[in-house]
Amino acid sequence: AMQTRTESITARDGLTFDGHLVLPESGRGPGLLVVQEIFGVNAYIREVCERVAALGYVAMAPDVFWRIERNVELGGDEAALQQAFTYMTKFDWQTGISDLTAALDRFSD
Repeated sequence: AMQTRTESITARDGLTFDGHLVLPESGRGPGLLVVQEIFGVNAYIREVCERVAALGYVAMAPDVFWRIERNVELGGDEAALQQAFTYMTKFDWQTGISDLTAALDRFSD
């Protein structure tokens, strides 16, 4: 069976954030980052991780918005869309890309 857990990722500045990790049945495999949409690491993104792991990959969806608010998980209704755009306007792309690189480095540990 596939294993699911929350990984702690250390960013370049030493702060930590979460990554939703799903291991394939073999328990190991090549790593693949699943980058969230503007709604955060929600049920849909977790399902994508499971589908990727079913193909034999170690799938991780890092919490991209953690510097604004940790573990954002929005639905797809109009209010959620407005909230998601608020996160996007506050999102720092340069730092965000650095955080994604740190998440990818977590695979090579």
